Amino acid sequence: AAMAAAPVPGDRVLDVCAAPGGKSFAMAMEMGNRGDILSCDIHPHKLKLIENGAARLGITIVRTALADGRERHAAWVEQADVVLADVPCSGLG
Repeated sequence: AAMAAAPVPGDRVLDVCAAPGGKSFAMAMEMGNRGDILSCDIHPHKLKLIENGAARLGITIVRTALADGRERHAAWVEQADVVLADVPCSGLG
């Protein structure tokens, strides 16, 4: 999914349902650690996983935000070049 999004250096990326961060990290590496990635999740403890992983990998373009991707956020409107939403499966089907 991260490579299908095809981010390029300098892009602004919004990754909703981002934890534990693997796709954000893959996009950051694809972007040469140039640009901006906002990685969002609804669980505060999962944001720590993203922050720790980015630090471990030397990725500096990933920021985290406690946010629900099901809701409209005015600050996000027309602010991203790439949006990735790899939503969790309900496990019901």
